[in-house]
Amino acid sequence: IDIISELGTPILAPAAGRVIKSHVHVMYGNRIVIDHGIDARGEHIFTMYYHLSDRGVAEGDTVQRGQQIGALGRTGMLGITPHLHFGVYHVDRYGRQVAINPHLHWAEGRGRVTCFDAARTLPDQPLRLTYPLPCR
Repeated sequence: IDIISELGTPILAPAAGRVIKSHVHVMYGNRIVIDHGIDARGEHIFTMYYHLSDRGVAEGDTVQRGQQIGALGRTGMLGITPHLHFGVYHVDRYGRQVAINPHLHWAEGRGRVTCFDAARTLPDQPLRLTYPLPCR
């Protein structure tokens, strides 16, 4: 999904995980990919963040839900308008990256966007996501 907001808006980890990519891509600009482990269906789930103005984490870093990992930007050839391109995917048995609808994985249930709340404890498993930007 594309999330439009102001340049520099904090980007938050939607669940605990390990950063497996943090680099610059010609088309997508500053890019981060987080490995979140296995979901309730037994699929290995990853989240990705494109067009960041900066990356606050490096490959191999462990992140916690709600931790700032970068800032919204417009980097890369496809980053014309300030936005975050946020994606959720798994790797199928043939090694292909398969996109998953993020709305199927919110902590409060399908289609119920869940904002991060530091006062709320959510289990790490089964994997449930919170919104990757601060809610207003």
